[in-house]
Amino acid sequence: MDEQAIPVLYVEDAARAVAWYERLGFLKEWEHQFEPGLPWFDIDAVSDEFGIPVDEEGLAGRECDLEDPDGNRLRVATPRS
Repeated sequence: MDEQAIPVLYVEDAARAVAWYERLGFLKEWEHQFEPGLPWFDIDAVSDEFGIPVDEEGLAGRECDLEDPDGNRLRVATPRS
């Protein structure tokens, strides 16, 4: 069985981050944005999918915390509007 973990990282400048990670041997394979002007990662979709609240005053902006089946703690965030 093939397994794969794909981290989602906070970055302020996506092009700069891609260039930096390419120096480590990583390749950009895809990107997704629900609509122009929306964040690349939609915090409300994560909140709805997992039934967890959004912390509107989180340290990283609007964020929610969740745990994966293996006990890894994840914080998903998007800047406040």
